[in-house]
Amino acid sequence: MRRTGGLPSFTRPSPDRGSVLRTILTLFAIFALAILQTSATPYFPVFGMRPDLPLIFIAVWATVARGSRVLLWAFALGFLLDVVSGTPTGTNMLAITLAAYVATLGGAGMFRTNLPWSLAAVAAGTLVFYPTSMVILAACGFTILWLTALTNTLALAVVVNLGATLVLYWPISLLERLTRGRRPYRIL
Repeated sequence: MRRTGGLPSFTRPSPDRGSVLRTILTLFAIFALAILQTSATPYFPVFGMRPDLPLIFIAVWATVARGSRVLLWAFALGFLLDVVSGTPTGTNMLAITLAAYVATLGGAGMFRTNLPWSLAAVAAGTLVFYPTSMVILAACGFTILWLTALTNTLALAVVVNLGATLVLYWPISLLERLTRGRRPYRIL
């Protein structure tokens, strides 16, 4: 409560509070993840695979940050990954945007913001990301060993990404909580 003219008045928290901080920190995270994914993770493979840090970030962000324009961030992150990795333009853009869309589907309320839901979103996102990018790369003339990729590589990628999600879930959810604006009071 604050006093204006001698009468108490109640103020509601601004729903946009934190949006500038959220935007700046999300941009920083996206740039850092794109650079880490292309420059550092190839030197630290897990079971011969490298964890897909951008995919994990977007899938977990989609589950813990409702209404935060996740698809827009996924599109921007995919474009940045295409630029820094040298893949054909649109490969990561389309694949990670589709994976983020799948990660945002289903679940609501309190069940959507917990670790098991985030693990399910990362697994589903990985199962969408890899085949989508393989189809696009095959269309661009790259050779894809389909049987090996769909049986061994995809299963191993899901396991590695789920393991990395166990480590990255809490920092990502902490980032979301620190940058979340207060929601206005609602009756319904």
